[in-house]
Amino acid sequence: MILALTYLNLPYMIMPLYSVFKDMPKNIIEASSDLGYNRFQTLFKVVIPYSFKAILSGLSLIFLASATTFVISDKLLPNPAQLQTVGSLINQYSDPSNAYELSTGSVLVLVVSAIFIGCYAMINFVPRLIIRLAATKSRKGVKNE
Repeated sequence: MILALTYLNLPYMIMPLYSVFKDMPKNIIEASSDLGYNRFQTLFKVVIPYSFKAILSGLSLIFLASATTFVISDKLLPNPAQLQTVGSLINQYSDPSNAYELSTGSVLVLVVSAIFIGCYAMINFVPRLIIRLAATKSRKGVKNE
């Protein structure tokens, strides 16, 4: 099952990374080696921060695609209780003939979406807010002197 989901969702991660790495200037990597970074330091301190937005967009695409794949888990797993994905759980709880199950499925969709949006906000906007607050504090300190 993991192999099937990886095979289906791998292009959603590769395409954003490919577009970023294709346009990445080669002099950035040369400059990092001139500054004394080895290959691993270049990867973690230069390449990953440069491609962070592409990694984040690829992860969001994979999450959204894998959250809705309930057919794959139904077809590949002989026992449905063996492993449940988020998509199969939502499909199980969204029976339109039963109002309770439909509301449970809707709440599950909202909770998963809220968790994803919250994680995205924590990764993107909280560091910017902290930097902005630190900059305003440093400006106030300069004005008082």
